[in-house]
Amino acid sequence: PSTRPGWCRMMSGAHLSGGTSRELFDFSLIDCNLSGRETLATSISPLSPDASGGQSMITKTLPATDYLHKRLRYDHNTGEIFWRDCSLMSNGWRTRWAGKPAFTNKEAKGYLVGKIDGDTFKAHRIAWAIYHGEEPKEQIDHVNGIRTDNRICNLRVVSNQENCRNKSMNAKNTSGVCGVVWSKKTQKWVAQIGISGRYFNLGYFHTLEEAAEARAMAAAQNGYSERHGVTVERS
Repeated sequence: PSTRPGWCRMMSGAHLSGGTSRELFDFSLIDCNLSGRETLATSISPLSPDASGGQSMITKTLPATDYLHKRLRYDHNTGEIFWRDCSLMSNGWRTRWAGKPAFTNKEAKGYLVGKIDGDTFKAHRIAWAIYHGEEPKEQIDHVNGIRTDNRICNLRVVSNQENCRNKSMNAKNTSGVCGVVWSKKTQKWVAQIGISGRYFNLGYFHTLEEAAEARAMAAAQNGYSERHGVTVERS
């Protein structure tokens, strides 16, 4: 493919990786006129299981749903969870905690968490299990991006890949554009995108605007949501 100035061609993942399955990296072919483009994207590096900034792929199994119903009450309209006056607990515990809000601690990534019998769980997974009567089979996405908003209308089950495509702006981002970073070595802007657990380097650009355009095109071609990269306040 051409690498002349002003020409950008993003090939399929199979081409980029020198034989990786096209089924794994289903890139569409994109031709665009970007004057800042100097090299054809070829570098690939693996993502960590939690590189999305969302939930870890390894999730602790929840207690049985009938046990959750005995211990907790979930208000699906507000997203709040409360401790029930459960006969399984001691009189001292019932006096102190019955009817009180539960799962109100916020962990480092902004999710509400709490403990049941010494084990820590995320509030949104508990909420889903209580409301639907079963543990979510995959990850839970907060539709509006607010990780403390556990109303049932704001929760949906998604794959890890779908969750990555819907994440908000990383707090460590310094360019103001998701997937675009400044390269001190080349003194150019670098556009990247994550697909199926790997990072693809989309190239080096003289201006932030050109790098952002390349990233936006790749995101649109690969099913990223409109909310991806948007900064959301974590209440």
